[in-house]
Amino acid sequence: MTDIITVSEPPLLILLARAEARAILYAACEFDLDEAIAPLTRYALDSGIVNEIGAERAYAIVKMAFAEVVDAEAVEETYDQ
Repeated sequence: MTDIITVSEPPLLILLARAEARAILYAACEFDLDEAIAPLTRYALDSGIVNEIGAERAYAIVKMAFAEVVDAEAVEETYDQ
């Protein structure tokens, strides 16, 4: 996956940090999956990340952060809503 995306620009680093934090909170049952991912989707759109790198690559950042705490299919289904 590292050949697909390089997370080095500030908005991308912020998205990754927020996604990792929300994945931890999801794993601790503080959020359901939709509550954990919805603000990340909004941030990716509002910050211009989706326009800059595309929705698939933005999704890859979120999916990477949640990979250790949730099934990838569940993230994909929630992100696509």
